[in-house]
Amino acid sequence: MTQGEAQGALACSVCLEPVAISGPHQVCALACGHCFGHSCIHTWLERKKRGNGGRCPQCNKKAVTKDIRKLFVPDFRAFVDTEELDEAREALAKERAGRIEAEANQLRISQRLKKTEERLKECERERDEAIERAKSGAGAGGTRNGTQGGGGRDGDAAAWGFLQPSVGGTAGGDRKRKKETDDARGEGTILRAFDPNREETLERERVEAEEARRRRAEEDERRHRESMRGRYSVRFVAPVRGARAFDANGQIVAVAEQMPGRAMDGEGVALTKISLGAPASQRVHVRLPRGSGAVRDVRLNGQSGRDICLVASLGKRLTVVDNVSDSVCASVGLPAPAWCCAWGGWGIGNTENHFGVDPSEDPNLVSVGLANGCVLMYDLRRTDAHVASVGVESGATPVHSVIPLPKTVGGGVMFGNMSGAHHHPGGSGGSGDGSGDGTDSPRWATPLAPGLLRMEGPCTSLCWAPGSSTVVAAQRGVHDMPARHSLARRLGDGDSAIDGGGDSDFGAARRWSLGAVAQGHVNQSVLSRVALLRPRVKGPPTFLAGACEATNCVAVWRCGDGAMTQRLPPHRGGDLPVNNQIFDVRSWSNSRNGGGEVLASLSKSSLQLCAWQQEQ
Repeated sequence: MTQGEAQGALACSVCLEPVAISGPHQVCALACGHCFGHSCIHTWLERKKRGNGGRCPQCNKKAVTKDIRKLFVPDFRAFVDTEELDEAREALAKERAGRIEAEANQLRISQRLKKTEERLKECERERDEAIERAKSGAGAGGTRNGTQGGGGRDGDAAAWGFLQPSVGGTAGGDRKRKKETDDARGEGTILRAFDPNREETLERERVEAEEARRRRAEEDERRHRESMRGRYSVRFVAPVRGARAFDANGQIVAVAEQMPGRAMDGEGVALTKISLGAPASQRVHVRLPRGSGAVRDVRLNGQSGRDICLVASLGKRLTVVDNVSDSVCASVGLPAPAWCCAWGGWGIGNTENHFGVDPSEDPNLVSVGLANGCVLMYDLRRTDAHVASVGVESGATPVHSVIPLPKTVGGGVMFGNMSGAHHHPGGSGGSGDGSGDGTDSPRWATPLAPGLLRMEGPCTSLCWAPGSSTVVAAQRGVHDMPARHSLARRLGDGDSAIDGGGDSDFGAARRWSLGAVAQGHVNQSVLSRVALLRPRVKGPPTFLAGACEATNCVAVWRCGDGAMTQRLPPHRGGDLPVNNQIFDVRSWSNSRNGGGEVLASLSKSSLQLCAWQQEQ
């Protein structure tokens, strides 16, 4: 064997000499796989057998002489270590798999983007068609409302203009009917021009169209009356700790509660997510930032597709919670304690969203009502300063309700404080300076329907039903005046507000029709919110729900005549009845325009959720 071959051959780890192909020092291996010279490893195992037993010189595993296996090879060279090569090949395979997966994801996302763009164009076309239909039908609707307003109320919602004929059902049905009408008009235009009975044909078509509208109106009224035959029944009652505000959607209930064993400085305040499928077992607690203070309002985002939540607290803070990762993703410092919040905002200046999104549905905008009487609008993409501010000129009290209005009714923002309901049109009328520099000089709002929504007592809650432009203002009773809820509906008159422009007359009393007044409850101690309900039917709200402090229960009134139809079981818990008063009432529905298939209420120690049961 040459010197080069000796250097490249395998060495025995016992004698450190190269092993041989044959002979006494023939290469052999143990059961563990390590190689030695036969004479060396045999002597090693025989010598060690007298102690604790033979072991491999390299890995120290037990071995005996019968485990020795001779290896017969024609030639012998040192083994090549391929570990790095194997690792490189494995990394290359992973990179190739990742590239293939990325290409597949890119193709899938491109297809989804194409479908989304097509859907967006379709929605824009539907929006334009809906605006045209609303323009053409607003004048007739205003005439009907004016005629009905002069008569007495007979206990039904239709007596004061809540019931309106449907303008065509679903969007798919509207497009189909429009296409059929256009095709028929295109096919018969030439023949109709030479038709000797052209006047009679037009009159017959007009009569048929009026009959079709009348049938649709009757069907809508029938469905509305059927929807009133039913009751809300309790599905579950979940215990909570020191709760004050909550919100609900179809999957979860988000409750702001006090964690046990913590001080009241905000360190122990958490947002608890309760699953509607398993309220007793599936709960997740998200700890709010230190110093947040007591929570006054919670709002889940139900329009943008992002599962996030707003939390307004008295520690001058607006917190944004990510419900997917169960963590705080943003915290906005405020100039004053926050009393309420809402998703969306209002237009400022003459500028418009670059994507044509209604400010009230913009997922990047939020509105906050403060204790100093101002309403601030923030853009979550830049939270160092507010975008716009609105307030009242005199008698500034905490804002307990804030509602960004859609462009279909003129836009702007509506909010309520102890002095009543107020409105600001936004748009060119000014809502903030439009510069986004966070200046502290708010624009002034005007009272909503002055003289119509008369506030004999302090206003405690303001609720809005976007589908039918219905507003309810709740007020606390004073002296011999009982607590009451006043309902009003905005009249349509085909003006420019339907186009989304800033309508400065939105809050004028002549634009509103006063509805029912719901009474028969006591509300003296807390600012309990109310909710408008619309169980399983499209159209105006059917019921109104609010809390009664005397019985610690939620009462349900009929919107048409203000008659109380149901009292839900009271909230139990606490040492005294006053310790378990109801603070918040919310409703949720599958309908995007709001509604009330689910009615939930919150007290200090319990969450009650009720569902609508239709009577057959």
